[in-house]
Amino acid sequence: VMRNSHPLAQLKQVTLAQLQGHPMALPGTDTTLRQLFDIACIKQRVTVDTVFTSNYVGALLRFVRLRDAVTLASEVSVRGLLAEEGLCAVPIRDRTLSGRDIEVQMRPERAHPELVRVFRDSLIAQLAAPRSAARPVAAAKSKARKG
Repeated sequence: VMRNSHPLAQLKQVTLAQLQGHPMALPGTDTTLRQLFDIACIKQRVTVDTVFTSNYVGALLRFVRLRDAVTLASEVSVRGLLAEEGLCAVPIRDRTLSGRDIEVQMRPERAHPELVRVFRDSLIAQLAAPRSAARPVAAAKSKARKG
């Protein structure tokens, strides 16, 4: 995640090597995202410049917006925040970083109320929604005008 004006923002995806030389605002080492990122960097012998650490996504996004840094976030966690912050998300091309999944689990033997089923179906639909919202705001707005 970075400002729309960041030099890497116009790329369709970035590599870990391309992140070198850019200040990084990273989640704490106790998060799976950071752990996978650190493992991926070790595997590829990439060193990044960590200038800020926080487990609060709001603080990471604000720092990135104000300092032209780059941060890591799952697409789901920032999907609705990017446009209001003037930020964009560019996927990192790395197998190690794709090692996280999200699951919706419910006990099949339990009868769930209609409201719970509606919520479940809505949640699944939102999680499966196209990830175009993670692209730069300008691209998202031009697509909205066409559709």
